[in-house]
Amino acid sequence: MLKVSIKSLKVLIVLYGIIMLGLYLYPGRQMMAFDEERYVGIRGDYFLHFCAFIPYSMMFVHYAFLRKKNVLLYALLALSSASMYELIHLFIPDRSFNLFDALSNAIGASLGLIFYFVLVKMRVLDNASQ
Repeated sequence: MLKVSIKSLKVLIVLYGIIMLGLYLYPGRQMMAFDEERYVGIRGDYFLHFCAFIPYSMMFVHYAFLRKKNVLLYALLALSSASMYELIHLFIPDRSFNLFDALSNAIGASLGLIFYFVLVKMRVLDNASQ
């Protein structure tokens, strides 16, 4: 059974958030290379958006479990913030809002939530506080 302390999870969430924010703030022209790539038949940038938000939502909800907070509220917050990340592009040169990127973020976050609850149900993750 995998056990994670609240302190280490908080550090991990902050580091992951800083990395994600850095990628979202990066000017657009250098990121365009992913648009042409295909992964499992999916356009590269959509696939990367999708994959990035799976661990994001899992960490977010696990933090709620450990802190004994409202898990549903944190799950909704993870979903909405995943979609809202794309809005940052409105303020970055050479970047623009893309509805499909926002949907990829939300689908990835949703899948992360499903994975999380399956892992808890299988008792791979311990949702008890350390």
